[in-house]
Amino acid sequence: MANNTNLTYAFNNGRLTIDEVNGIIGESNDGIVAYRGGGIFTASEKDDEGNWIWNTGILPTGINASLITTGRLDTN
Repeated sequence: MANNTNLTYAFNNGRLTIDEVNGIIGESNDGIVAYRGGGIFTASEKDDEGNWIWNTGILPTGINASLITTGRLDTN
């Protein structure tokens, strides 16, 4: 069994963090994406106290279509 280790990597204009409590988090000046538990969550805004305001992106039960930005989405 491997030791439990928290890892942080610098990449592009942000960082990637992997830890046992928060899961996998990619963060940059544009926002944050987290893979934890049963889903992928995103945020691009913080509240008055500096905490991320999370949006549900993808869960096993479906995708939050209100987060999709596109000119055209083919459903076929």
